Amino acid sequence: MTQSQPLNCPHCGAVIGLEDVNVSTDVALCRQCQTVHSFAKLRSQHQDDSILDTIPNRVTVTQGINGVELVYKRPKAAGIAIGVFGLVWSSFIGTFVTEIFSGESYTFNGVEKSGVDTMTLLFLLPFVLGGIGMLCAAFYQLFGAIKLTVRPGHAELFRGVGPIGRRQKFLLSKDKEIAVVDSNISQDHRVLKMIEVEQPEGDSFCFGTALHGEPAQEYFAAVLRSMRV
Repeated sequence: MTQSQPLNCPHCGAVIGLEDVNVSTDVALCRQCQTVHSFAKLRSQHQDDSILDTIPNRVTVTQGINGVELVYKRPKAAGIAIGVFGLVWSSFIGTFVTEIFSGESYTFNGVEKSGVDTMTLLFLLPFVLGGIGMLCAAFYQLFGAIKLTVRPGHAELFRGVGPIGRRQKFLLSKDKEIAVVDSNISQDHRVLKMIEVEQPEGDSFCFGTALHGEPAQEYFAAVLRSMRV
């Protein structure tokens, strides 16, 4: 906290001075209304206000009938690259599979063969599935979205394309933490971040590794914290 970023009392709106803050005991005193607050919570709220001032790129925020809807659309460049590679890969494998079913002779593992060979098909199966997987990933990257619907105390996460996808509901409790933390997933020798939402009962609800490194990750977390009841 600095003088250019003062904390305000949530009850009366007065500025809480540095001399009235004790970090070691997590206490912040408002002399205007004589109310004692948690310094950590006030600072978190202040940071959230700054985060929520600007909507990140690729995020749209609308008011729907079920609450506030935040939609994050993935960058297209990665989808195009995956799609092009997937098409080239599938085209190459498809040509080889077509030769097998055509009855013409072909060379496999240094041996000339003809007709449908079960062992050859089983060997090619992972490569065929890999091509299909890349095309599906490219389609999701290009047209998929992450939608978070939030209302006081409740939230729903949707990941998919159009109406097709997975929906997960979770709770937002005022006495539970919501933070951006390290996940157990690594990419390019870096640990990906995720949003962890503690639940009143059971394990925390975690999501958002696809937003790693994006301002959208902190923005989503700040919106969720603002809806705790």
